Amino acid sequence: MIVCTSEYGEKHPKWSFNNGKNTGLNLYWLQIPDHITISEIQHNLHYLDDDERKTYEAYRVEEKRIEFLLGRVLLKNLLGVRLGLQPEQVRFIKNAYGRPYLIPSQAQPDLFFNLSHTRGVITCVIAPWDKVGIDVERTDHDASDVMRMVFVEKEIEFVNSQWTSDAKRQAFYRIWTRKEAVMKAEGKGFSLPPKSFTVPLEGECVSDGKYEYVTYFLLPDCLCSLVVEKLDSEISCNESFVSIEAMII
Repeated sequence: MIVCTSEYGEKHPKWSFNNGKNTGLNLYWLQIPDHITISEIQHNLHYLDDDERKTYEAYRVEEKRIEFLLGRVLLKNLLGVRLGLQPEQVRFIKNAYGRPYLIPSQAQPDLFFNLSHTRGVITCVIAPWDKVGIDVERTDHDASDVMRMVFVEKEIEFVNSQWTSDAKRQAFYRIWTRKEAVMKAEGKGFSLPPKSFTVPLEGECVSDGKYEYVTYFLLPDCLCSLVVEKLDSEISCNESFVSIEAMII
């Protein structure tokens, strides 16, 4: 079972871990204001290595560039504290499926991470276990037309059995964020077909015997699912809100 607590910063992000150690899950998230422009954060481009800079420049939509850059700023600050490095020194490699890991010279046996972003929200989880995944999605639009491509029949039936359109939409995103978080925890992304496995259909904090799941709203229209490989002991999870003002100083 995962037990979550929240700690909301006011002005500065909390670049720290429980007692200075990575003893449980640490979930960080930030909200990007609508008024932020790329010119206001370009001074953070030094955080990106050459490959990351290419990815950044490949985005043609400013919103996506902002999300990518701020995601790397958040992640590298968090990992830099844990590693005793300047954030711009933190470097990643990718596995065959595109999941990033710390380069071998920086890797530690109890330090793993996963990142997700959606419109105006970035989430990051730091954990001492490899099999951890996170997904965040806005729930203000109906995406049920893709269900048959990504859900098995019992998942589709569950969504369609809900009485109201809001309940249907929440059921869809609960299942979808859990599926995507599992695909990321497995380190395979969409190379693991979403119809090749099932996830719990209900509940905020549940287990299916292989994974522990926590799903809840960060904002009224923004749903987050966190999954971690099931352990014998209780898993602690500390949630921290990161101030955008501190991110772009």
